[in-house]
Amino acid sequence: MALEVVWTQRAESGYDRIITYLENQFTDKEVRKFVRQSHDFFELLSKYPKMLEKTGKQKDVYRGPINKHTILTYRIKPRKKQIELINKIYKAETAKAVHTQNPFQTHPSFDLRPSAQRKQAFFSVNRE
Repeated sequence: MALEVVWTQRAESGYDRIITYLENQFTDKEVRKFVRQSHDFFELLSKYPKMLEKTGKQKDVYRGPINKHTILTYRIKPRKKQIELINKIYKAETAKAVHTQNPFQTHPSFDLRPSAQRKQAFFSVNRE
């Protein structure tokens, strides 16, 4: 049975910072690819919650890469049947910027909703 993935305020903030960085440094294609990869990863995580490495510092806390630039920390809450995302970190210093200006200024079709709504729209697609 898949666990529900819930976001802490810190995880939401980390995700928002990643999206903002990607919007400013990369094309629409790369931003959408990151969002799609994140969605796919969270779907997999909900089915296999122990797939990343246990931290050993705290009970039921896991940490590891979800791609070559992003590290995720989360806690499994077995009684609530939830995975609580604690933090997402993007190692921006290792990424190569493709653009120096925001590519979305010329793309009016880009989804400009606030990031929390954008995240919810992308991550609720396959939950029906």
